[in-house]
Amino acid sequence: MNVLSIGICDDEIIIQKILADKIKECLEKKELNAKIYMFEAGADLLRQAFKLDVIFLDIQMPEMNGIEVGRKLKKINGDCKVIIVTSKENYYKEAFRIGAFRFITKPFEIHEIEEALEAVNVDKAGIDIIKLYDKRMVFEIEQREINYIVAYDSYANFILGNRVFRKNVSLNELETVLDKRIFFRINRKVIVNMLWIQEYKKGEIVINTEKMIVSRRKRKEFELAFIEYDIMHR
Repeated sequence: MNVLSIGICDDEIIIQKILADKIKECLEKKELNAKIYMFEAGADLLRQAFKLDVIFLDIQMPEMNGIEVGRKLKKINGDCKVIIVTSKENYYKEAFRIGAFRFITKPFEIHEIEEALEAVNVDKAGIDIIKLYDKRMVFEIEQREINYIVAYDSYANFILGNRVFRKNVSLNELETVLDKRIFFRINRKVIVNMLWIQEYKKGEIVINTEKMIVSRRKRKEFELAFIEYDIMHR
């Protein structure tokens, strides 16, 4: 899995340390891998913005406040998730204008940080690349684009909308590399991507009008996984 690049931007070093310690605690609890970068000023952050996945950004800073930094950050790295760190609710409206992903308040509550990091982690689900082949051409495809996978005797078909890729690989092998947050093996022959499930009822899944059966042995486990996915993604 990819390693998260997390930034903390606050002009108070003691606040940086407190927040960094709490973030590390959450990362260990959630078994997430990350690198943490510290910034005392918005200008320092902006010079490194290209490499960040998420930034915990203080609103009240001298020279350039968090709203201004966030606005410039989005122009440099539009994919970076901005988590606003504030003690005042009157900044919420401005923060939404820069597309703030989450808010956490001072003094820091561990559950707020956990929820923010989990939301960022879920948002990145399925972005790892898998190589698929068609007519001797190699396609590098994000896992989340795969709708479902069907196994045959010595190969598997990867279904991506109207496109089908064939690869000599077993489902057992695929289970070790696919993102477990969104992929689930519903029976001996099929792995589904829960991002693409349109309907689930009485053990039957619908993806792109195709109906697939969840085996009785897997049904309870799948339903728990799908509920967890549904809470985090929808």
